[in-house]
Order: sequence, then structure tokens, then C-alpha cells
Amino acid sequence: MFRLPRYIEQAFEALYYESTNDEKYEAFASQWKGVDGEAFRKAVHFGHGDDRVVALFALGSSHDPQGIEDVVPFLHSAERVERWAAALGLANGGDRRAIPFLQTMLTEGISTDASDETDEYAFWYGLNRGNVVALLAQWNEPSCIPFVRHAVVLLWQIEQTTKDHAFFDYRYYDALAHLLGSQGAFGALTGIPFSELHRKVALVYMALGALQIKLPFHDLSLSRLLQEREEQSHVADLLSFRFGLSEEEREDCIQHAFEYQEERNHAGEQFWQRNADADAWQEDAQEDAQKEQEFVQPTLLAKYSQYTSSSYNEVYALAWSPDGTLLLSAGEDARVQVWDAFTGAVRTTFAHHKAAVTIAVWSPQGDFIASGGGESAVYVWNAQTSEVVTIYTGHRSFLYRGLTWSPDGTRIASGSWDGTVQVWDAFSGEQLQVYRGHHGVVSSVAWSPDGQSIASGGGYPECLIQVWNVQTGATLLTYRGHTREGTGTFLLDGQEEPYGASSVHSLAWSPAGTYLASGGLRNIVQVWNATTGQEVVARRDQVRSPLAWFPDGSSLLSPQVGMHSLERWNARTGKVVTPYDAQWLLRVEALSISPDGKRVAVAGWRSVIAVWEV
Repeated sequence: MFRLPRYIEQAFEALYYESTNDEKYEAFASQWKGVDGEAFRKAVHFGHGDDRVVALFALGSSHDPQGIEDVVPFLHSAERVERWAAALGLANGGDRRAIPFLQTMLTEGISTDASDETDEYAFWYGLNRGNVVALLAQWNEPSCIPFVRHAVVLLWQIEQTTKDHAFFDYRYYDALAHLLGSQGAFGALTGIPFSELHRKVALVYMALGALQIKLPFHDLSLSRLLQEREEQSHVADLLSFRFGLSEEEREDCIQHAFEYQEERNHAGEQFWQRNADADAWQEDAQEDAQKEQEFVQPTLLAKYSQYTSSSYNEVYALAWSPDGTLLLSAGEDARVQVWDAFTGAVRTTFAHHKAAVTIAVWSPQGDFIASGGGESAVYVWNAQTSEVVTIYTGHRSFLYRGLTWSPDGTRIASGSWDGTVQVWDAFSGEQLQVYRGHHGVVSSVAWSPDGQSIASGGGYPECLIQVWNVQTGATLLTYRGHTREGTGTFLLDGQEEPYGASSVHSLAWSPAGTYLASGGLRNIVQVWNATTGQEVVARRDQVRSPLAWFPDGSSLLSPQVGMHSLERWNARTGKVVTPYDAQWLLRVEALSISPDGKRVAVAGWRSVIAVWEV
């Protein structure tokens, strides 16, 4: 998935944390026809549950005056999760009206009463308490101090009562102590009957707060925070000046702070260790599976990178020119570049896009390129001069992998997260056809080699593939293979997920047009008869999109998840023909096969583009 505006990503991450993935974005966009301000406003006023929570956070953070005012009334909602989402979103956008609500959120729901744990969002409240502290820290607001102290007292009382309460998190203790230090409230913990271990750790965090050393809530380990000798010296001075510790006491605090933290956190560490052991077992299993395969080392012809001087930029699309001498790449930096495929020399750079470019395709004759992505506009431009020929603005939301030329090079079909596939004249921009056969986002589009049909793939939760007549718009075939529920689990963005309906992120007709291959998000690739819809091959074995046909139509190429490899596999049987070692790419974002089938271009992590012989 390409990068959305940061405030949108933060809204989804605030609710879903590490389980945020393309499916979450697609499900929201399918319901509300996009992931923009208009869609969020609709979800706030007419949605409920997760959709409204995400929309409240996004609008509150958006810096859109109207959107922010739509969020403010929800600070007083009867639903706790809506109050929290509104306050977190507004605070994330720097709106001080959130402060009194954040203060009450420090302790809301913290008690020895387990009834709150029945709330479906109970775990989410616990995770977000650290965000509440971090947001309050951005303001020097003295009124926060009694609320923070009260939260520390409640946590201490709970710890004396039970060790297994859902709200208990030692990181929250540490973040609160850090916040008190940053506010200069050095006496706030006086009178709380802490154990000596708790007191020493709290004093160190208060000193770090006073020094304005920022803390990442996900990793508050003192072994990381006190690595620098200069930082240790500053902390020691504060411990002496503010808390009256003797030289021996302050040295003890600093030298043994990590050990004290570990001892205090011992119960929690046991839990995390169990999970770490499980993860290690899974990694070992993957390594064993990898050893069983004999990978072919490809012959590298060229290697180059699409990046700016300031940062790496993911490459989302690659395509060989029809004559096999040039490559185009498009990515996160909103640029499309045309390269000499063998020297890596840049021939042309197109920089008219205003957001990430997720798809770029050559015209069949190789004279023009069409590109689109994180904006609703699609550009058609001269491949040699980068001069703009057409800007198509018929869509209301962005494109993912939905862009294809007609075989005669006169028309373009574009599929968008607005739920439509639109056919238009490539050089005048005149709209010729709008297909509305999907009931959610459209993630991929492919034009048949005979020019008569278009296949379009739906995103989550629809996950249908529609084949339809270009002239009439009539649906010819609906393929439901990606909607099937599978058994077992697989890795998705580093998280173990159950098999299930899978977004259609890649579509490719065989060269003769008799078969259609589809690649899904949930580690599924399939080949099926394009006329009857009969399934030929279905693979659910850690292989996923993107995918591409070899010119002879006998096999396809796609990445193998978790093993950092590419597989050439038989299109009739699904059997792996050649596994290619690609560990140095770390992961495969895009791939393309040269017109003669002798070379492969692959884009990996950190913008690396590689060309090798097959």
C-alpha cells in the first residue's frame, strides 16, 4: 500500500495499531467512497463503531476548519470511545480544547472494578493512555499536574490489589513520571508509598522529563535512554539538585536503573518472552522451509535506486518499454522516471504529480506513458520529452493498480477507490464509458489482448473480479475465487492473520488472452479460464502479488512472502519451476518481465531496482 497523508495513516493506526493494513483502508473506502475529508465527514455524521472512531481522529487531526468543528461536539458524546477519538484527534492537531478531556482520560476507566474490561475497546483505551500522556506533554499546562498524580496513585493502588488487571502497564507509570518531570512538578510523587524500586525508576524518568529528552512510548527501556555519558551526567545533577540524593544514591540510581526497571517489570517480561519464543519458533520454521529449497542465484545485469538526497522512496510500479530497452519506475516521491534498463541512466523524469504514483504504464507503441496514484488525476505524457498530453479528472478518489491502455493505444481504462472503472480517450480525455459493477473500491484493471473486454478487481471486503464488455459495459463474468474462506494462517505485514477474502491487487491476462491471473493481498494467486471462469490454479502458500506472465504464456513470476525470493511457476499446475534468491531485496514491491522474456526487473526495499537475466 502506498503512503496516504500522514494524518490519515495516524487515524487508522490510532485504532488498529500493528494490525493496520490495506484491508482496513479498503473497507473504509468501500463503505464511504474514499478516504478523504468528504468521506470522513460522512462517516462522522452517518457511521458508527470503528468507522466513526477513525473519522473523528482523522478530521480532528486534519487542520480542516470545518472538519474540526464537526468533531468538537463529540467531546461530549455519551459513547466513551467517541469522546476519546475526538479528544485524541483534536489534540494531535494541536487544538487546546482537547486538554481538559485528555486530563480526565488519564484516569477514566482505571479502577479495580473489572467491569470495564467487557467494553470491546478496553484494550484500545489501555494502548492509547501513552498517547494521552504524549499529547499533554506538548503543552506546558500546570492544570495537568493533579490529574497526572491522581493517575499514578490509582496505578499504585491497583498494583497492590492485583497483578493481572487489564489496565496495568508499567510503561504508563514511566510516561506519567516523565510528564511530571517535564512540567517541573518534582514534588508531585511525595506521599505515595512507593517501594524503593518504584521510587528510583520514577525519579530517573522525572529527571529525563525535566531534561526534555523525548520518549517513544513503545520503548521506554532505560538501557537505551541512558546510553550517553553526557545524559547520565545531566540526570545525576538533577537527582542531586531536585531530589536531594547523595552522590552514592544518584550513582546507584543511574548505574542500576535498568536492572531495577527489569526487576519491577518481571511479570510483564515473562508474558513478552512467551510471545518472543513463539515468534522465534515461527522464524525458525521459515528458515527450515527455505533451506529445503535450492534457490537459483540470478545473473545481475544492473542495479540502481530511485531516491532523493534526503530519503529513500518506495517504488510502487515498474514497466519495460515495448522495445525492451527502457524501464519506467514510479513511487512514493511522486515522480515517474524512465531509465536506460542496463546502465541505470535516467532518460526522462516526470514530476507533475502531487502525491505518490502507484501505477504507470507504457502505451503499446511506447511513445506515451499514463500514470496515476494518490490523487484522482491521471496524466498522459510524452515518454521522451515528459510533455503533458492529457490530464484526466473524472475520478473522485485515487488509483491503486487500476490503469491500463487499450491494445490499439487509443483509450485508457482507470479503476479508482471511488468504485468505478472509467474508459476514456487517451489524447482528448473524453469519457467514453463508466462501469459501476463493483460495490466497493477498485484496486486493479487489465485490458484483454483482443481489446474486447476489461477485467477489474475489487478491494476488501468485496474481493470480486468482474470481466465486462468494453463497448456496452455489460458484465460477462464474475469470478469469486478471492472471496473464499481459507483455513490456517499466514503473515500479513508481519502479523499472523487467518486466511479469508482477499483484495485483488494484481490482474494480468495471458498473452493469448485465454487465461487471467490474479494476485491477492492475503497470500493468494490464481489462474482461471477467462471465458468460463473455471479455476485452473489456486495457490495459498505464502505467494502474493505483484505477478506477471512470461511471454510464452506457460508460467508466471511472483514473490514468495517470508523467504525474500521470487518464484517462476507453471500456469497450469502451480508447480514452482525456478525459485530465485532475492534476499538482498528484502521485499518485492513491483516487478516486470521484458517483452522477450529474457530479463526481469524487480523493485525492492529502499528504492532498489535490479535487472537480471532469467
